[in-house]
Amino acid sequence: SYGGGVYVRETAGWFTQTAGIIATNQSTATDFGGGGLYVFNGNAALLGGSVMTNTAVFNGGGVEVRFGTLLVDGATIAGNEAGGMGGAIYNSGGTLTVENGLIGGNTAQSHGGGIATGFDSSASNTLIENSSLYGNTANNGENGGGIYNGGNLTVTNSTISFGTAGNGAGIYNASGATGTLTNATIAGNISANNGGGLNNQGSTLTIANTIVAENSGL
Repeated sequence: SYGGGVYVRETAGWFTQTAGIIATNQSTATDFGGGGLYVFNGNAALLGGSVMTNTAVFNGGGVEVRFGTLLVDGATIAGNEAGGMGGAIYNSGGTLTVENGLIGGNTAQSHGGGIATGFDSSASNTLIENSSLYGNTANNGENGGGIYNGGNLTVTNSTISFGTAGNGAGIYNASGATGTLTNATIAGNISANNGGGLNNQGSTLTIANTIVAENSGL
């Protein structure tokens, strides 16, 4: 089943959370996912509250958005786990905006411990502003502890820290992706292989007024 906790579908479909918690739900689907919330061509806004300790057999331990929109503003997404990609959030062909948010302690068994975006659709757009991604993990030597980006990513006035991954423990910018970091901090991330803070795979990554410090890669 998609969306263990909540399922939102079609362009007229809207879901808004202003407080409360979506917790300890499970998606058992093996093609899509969204342990807490699944948005398919619909719209969701998390305006406070939290999405916590949800699991997905496949992608999007906390949330999956596919061809829809997701706004996370003042909410926390923490302690979720995906058997595939996107421990907290998996974005495929959608528009994801995170403002004043906390994404922490999430785990993916594949790419994107915190967020995986654009893996199967380069049209995926992700904007992160005034937010913190903390202590997210991509297991099994996979890529992007904090963020795996295969689409268009903009990070502004935000911190990505203490992530772990095989490559790109802070951010992994995949081939063909576009990433822009402004007034960001990438710190304390640990990669088992290459790019403790940032790993850019033949793509476009632009940083300005950004701190990349105390990361490590072997």
